[in-house]
Amino acid sequence: MLSPQNAIKPVWQNPFRPFFLLGALFSCLVLLLWVSQLSGLIQLSTFGPAIFWHAHEMLFGFTMAIVVGFLLTAVVNWTGNPSAMGPALKMLVFLWCLSRLLWLFEQSPAWLVALSDVAFPWYAAYWLAKPLRNSGQKHNWRFVWVLALLGIGQIIYHALLAFNPQFIPALQQSVVLVMANLVFWVGGRVLPFFVQARFQIPRRPLPAWLTPAAMISSWSLVPLLLFKDVFIEQSWLLLVMAVLASVLHGFRLALYFTSAILKEPMLWSLFIAPCWIIFGLMALAFDSANWLHLITVGGLGGMILSMICRVSLGHTGEKVTALKWIPLAFGFMSLASLIRFFAQDIQLWSGAGFTLSALFWIGAFGCFLVHYSKRLLFYRKYLGRTP
Repeated sequence: MLSPQNAIKPVWQNPFRPFFLLGALFSCLVLLLWVSQLSGLIQLSTFGPAIFWHAHEMLFGFTMAIVVGFLLTAVVNWTGNPSAMGPALKMLVFLWCLSRLLWLFEQSPAWLVALSDVAFPWYAAYWLAKPLRNSGQKHNWRFVWVLALLGIGQIIYHALLAFNPQFIPALQQSVVLVMANLVFWVGGRVLPFFVQARFQIPRRPLPAWLTPAAMISSWSLVPLLLFKDVFIEQSWLLLVMAVLASVLHGFRLALYFTSAILKEPMLWSLFIAPCWIIFGLMALAFDSANWLHLITVGGLGGMILSMICRVSLGHTGEKVTALKWIPLAFGFMSLASLIRFFAQDIQLWSGAGFTLSALFWIGAFGCFLVHYSKRLLFYRKYLGRTP
């Protein structure tokens, strides 16, 4: 007799399955539509201006889908308690898909778009909190508050869209920094563990002051950037804190590093992504016009691709190793980030640069979809290649 979990189709057993698959596919579709809009091939009539749609959907659509899939999967390992599966997981996916669909159409009711946008992170926060309750995992409750705050961010976003849309870019940039801090936060927990587990070497201790100082400096950038235009005289503080955050996180990352990592694509890809965020913070400090895409493409996109490749293998019972073309996909993400930076900052063939950057992204996540779609849809845990 099948257990209740095994009676559920594999794709609905674990939150990472539908959200990694849908998130990767959706990011490719958004970028394809966006570069088609930029090149004049199509004219998007989205809910709100197309530039807001592009930024919103890559942040609150693609990135949040991956974050939710990762956290609701990780909480099962943290606590041993079940999280969203079956009907609950289908409801989460429905809310996410509803928001994506509504944002595509200019005529979508504003109240319904806002409601679905807020409901998704808050419902995800509930399913993250439920297994954490009475588990003794107090330190992981911070992730519940992050999801709750992202829901509040959606409320603020829609209020600004209705009444003060000129402030939306500042909000979007602040959300990017929140996501970047999540990468530093989670990376600080998993990178030393992965290195230690792979090479069977002792974990290198960090100075006790380093992680708190690094995280405080990078988190401080969120309010500093959000209110940059209000308190112009404090812009020097933004510069100082951005440089400090870059140096401290770079030092922290260097202490995790060992040369053996260079032979392991599933590890070096995890180190390259935070490097792009550090480059982005340095660019922010010196007022570069395109610091944002160093973080979003190379940093967030690179970390997401590396983590979903690793998690998808580990949670379907396969050896965590780079599948064919996956190292190339990791390289594509860095090329996408580099080209996107130069396309705007140096105005080098910018129109073609935007398109080429998007194509490298699509190629990278396309490799993921080719290799992992069947695994995510059909493979049960610990059953290897047999659906």
